[in-house]
Amino acid sequence: MKLIVSDKIKEMFPSLRIGVVTGVVKNEQKYSELNQCCKQAYVEFKNKYPSNEQLFQQKNILIWRETYRKIGVNPKKKVPTAESFLSRIVKGNFTPQICPIVDAYLVAERLCCLPIGGYDLSMVEGDIDLRISSGNEVFQGLGSDAEELTEPGEIVYSDEGSILTRRWNYRDAKHTSIHKDSKNVALFVEAPTLDIRDDELSKTLEEISKNLREYCGAESNYFIFDTAKNSSVEVC
Repeated sequence: MKLIVSDKIKEMFPSLRIGVVTGVVKNEQKYSELNQCCKQAYVEFKNKYPSNEQLFQQKNILIWRETYRKIGVNPKKKVPTAESFLSRIVKGNFTPQICPIVDAYLVAERLCCLPIGGYDLSMVEGDIDLRISSGNEVFQGLGSDAEELTEPGEIVYSDEGSILTRRWNYRDAKHTSIHKDSKNVALFVEAPTLDIRDDELSKTLEEISKNLREYCGAESNYFIFDTAKNSSVEVC
């Protein structure tokens, strides 16, 4: 399976790098230990950013707002994913408990305020493409029974049969979402400009990979895909 980035995306974002983590879950998942780790991590994050006003000035939060504007998405109406998630952490006593694999990667968003999303690879058909939608492509989002249609010019992840994520990383599809019984997963962390440094990507990837090994019984690997050097990369 490959991750393929279209030439049009590369033209729009010539410095785009995508961090990739793959995990194969083989052993028992440690719910309580992971939950305790997440609670502590989020307490430390709230101490670092006591208010959303301070969080909203974080460098990578601002970069992703500007990235959404560049791709034609109003970040006030459709809040970028890391900002949306982390602002809920700052606002209150919120510790997500979705499933160990999801919790293990979401907690890594707090490190550098970068968006993380991914797929249950058993439900992905063929390669994964990051491309421009021609519009009117059917999509069913996580948490919804209704079908939507993509807009012309919208950035999407897709496989051979369907749209996996709308508006780059804004909303994931229902059928490829990661759940407690997922065994083979791929996670993506995007850096659209050089203002997001490679060391920030690496720090985030390392944390995800460590959490998958330690709390989810997974064999995991990670790497940074530099789209300026190649248009595709083997994911698994």
